[in-house]
Amino acid sequence: MIRVLLAGKLDAGMADDLRTVPEFEIHEVEVIPHLCTAGELHHIDAAVVDARIPVDRKFLQQTENLRLLIRPATTAGEMDLDYARSRGIDVRCTPFATAETVADYTLALIMACRFHIGPAYHCFHASKDIGQSTPDAFRSERKLTLGIVGFGRIGSEVGKRAFNLGMEILYSDIEEVQCVFPARRISFAHLLSSADIISLHLPLTRDTRHMLDAEPISRMRPLSILVDLSAPGVVNTATLLDAMLAGKPAAAAMDIKAIPEGLERKARGISGIYPVSGEVFMPGIDSKRSGNDVISILKEFFNV
Repeated sequence: MIRVLLAGKLDAGMADDLRTVPEFEIHEVEVIPHLCTAGELHHIDAAVVDARIPVDRKFLQQTENLRLLIRPATTAGEMDLDYARSRGIDVRCTPFATAETVADYTLALIMACRFHIGPAYHCFHASKDIGQSTPDAFRSERKLTLGIVGFGRIGSEVGKRAFNLGMEILYSDIEEVQCVFPARRISFAHLLSSADIISLHLPLTRDTRHMLDAEPISRMRPLSILVDLSAPGVVNTATLLDAMLAGKPAAAAMDIKAIPEGLERKARGISGIYPVSGEVFMPGIDSKRSGNDVISILKEFFNV
């Protein structure tokens, strides 16, 4: 039997579909993997781990027989890739399952922030004066500049959509990316000071943790917009909230899980905050598609 560990909040139908494959023995846990018992992990042949769960060396050291590790996400995220590869563990992701939906949602957030749709909505239903719903900087006819940090599958899809809306596209990535629309690669520091809108699409790693901290935020334009769909931890949220209270960025959309406990009240007091949840914007069809990709990877790898 091929023992498969499913860890975290994964597609509900995936486990049922995997159980129909007679060669697979499925073990489901909702806790962080290294909290599983040593016995549960020791004999696992493959693991499918929620993108929100870190995969560290401590976990990997307990999985003596592990041959395949799957992230149902566009990137491996917070994972000790070097150690996994040194063990000969094959690490796979599902980059095509959700990229277009996340890109569409990113553009929706950009527009919501740009035109202050959230505050206008709440003012209307609270019977308050809507007032000026759009900053003067975005009333002009000049072309807006979108800076994308992390120009992978999702980032490039965001760029394509934004270019079709008439925006100039800048991006920061570890390497040059070939794409079918005009996009210019520049440094992260230069991007921060050049873009009207900044869209983050990064996994959380040692190199990206708190990548957007006080000094980088200080480089941003006063009326800039930040859309953060990176893993929680890439942006120093406490610092960002303080910066927004001081005036920049003018608006920010971020995963509600990125708001540390104890800072919710401060965040709620900032009208330019647009809290979002990945569990809300990932519809069932994308989750199902990702689950199907995981099943295909498992079947192909183990030749069943």
